[in-house]
Amino acid sequence: MSSSLRRRLLALAAGLGLALAGGILGGVTARTVSVHVPPHEGGKVFELALLLGALPIAFFVGVALHEGGHLLAAKLLGGRFALVIVGPLRIMRTPAGLKLGRNRRFSLLGGLALATPSSTDNLRRYLIGLLAGGPLASLLCGFILVGTAYLWAKHLPPGEVMRAGAFSVWALLGLTGLFSLAFFLASSLPSRAGGFASDGARLLALARQGPAAEREALVFTLTALSLSGVRARDLPADLVIKAAEPHGDPQVNAAMQLMAYLWALDQGRIDAARTYLYQSIEGIDRVAPFLRDSLYAELAYFKAFHERDAAGARASLNQAGSCELSEETRLRAEAAVLLVEQQPAAAVERANEAIAATARSLLGASARETIEWAEAIRTEASVRRGHPTTPLRPSPESG
Repeated sequence: MSSSLRRRLLALAAGLGLALAGGILGGVTARTVSVHVPPHEGGKVFELALLLGALPIAFFVGVALHEGGHLLAAKLLGGRFALVIVGPLRIMRTPAGLKLGRNRRFSLLGGLALATPSSTDNLRRYLIGLLAGGPLASLLCGFILVGTAYLWAKHLPPGEVMRAGAFSVWALLGLTGLFSLAFFLASSLPSRAGGFASDGARLLALARQGPAAEREALVFTLTALSLSGVRARDLPADLVIKAAEPHGDPQVNAAMQLMAYLWALDQGRIDAARTYLYQSIEGIDRVAPFLRDSLYAELAYFKAFHERDAAGARASLNQAGSCELSEETRLRAEAAVLLVEQQPAAAVERANEAIAATARSLLGASARETIEWAEAIRTEASVRRGHPTTPLRPSPESG
């Protein structure tokens, strides 16, 4: 039996085991809670209204507990908070401090947490702790909340009826606990959805000895370096080149090739940047929406500023979304497109907006590149405002 087949069978066995355990645990828990629903004021209509109102609250509280577990584990291991998304809310660290915003991505309603390590030493240990923190928090909170609801109902004095407010709290505790247990199972099961690997899938990759674990640690190392303030051109060349090699996961491939594109572009190596950029968009339909937006925005910028292709740049920009985690990327692309479309005044305005947006960016390291690239667009556009008929010159290329 080959090692690849053995790994797949082990992953399948682990998944089936977790699914079976989840089914048993969910069935027993639901049965236990349903049997011990305490007597309360109000009838079936009240119960139904309460259920409809409590379900979304319990869901998002469960998400918050899970993501909080990731962040707490990172904090204990010396990490620094970068981003957390819980349902419609988003909090991220920017150069100007913490920023509260709105999450507009449906695919991220289930939560996301990022924390950068204090150093690049022993990143594998840090990543294992960070990933395990979420499922463990969900498991612990799930048992505590469901247990509290169960004991509360069981020890209610005979003949006593819960008031509506107390019963609402009881229901919210129980539902949040059930969601937490469900999140533990869903996140522990090795799987991929919406372009993201589950905590279990990533932990399984790290636990293996071989290319999968090496790639996982490599990707996290570069992401951590970038988020912690290392400029693109200063990333270790050997790590960038190795990470950008095509692998099995289209999401990881696109993210790492995009990073390699920024690395090469920040060094002024336009031809190399072009190669990485076009490789990154080969599987663009199979990546998460937030990454897809960034890819299209970078493609629009590159086509406009470095290839002087107005039609192609506009078409790419039209496919890019809001780039909500990197607003300055979208604004820089718009500035470049306006420049190549012979609208220098609008290009200057948009370049200024891109520079201002860097103060609100999660991606602190890339902000410095954006400022310089936006300033280059602004300088050329300012010159062209006085010479509107001067044709755009192709940008110099270096290998």
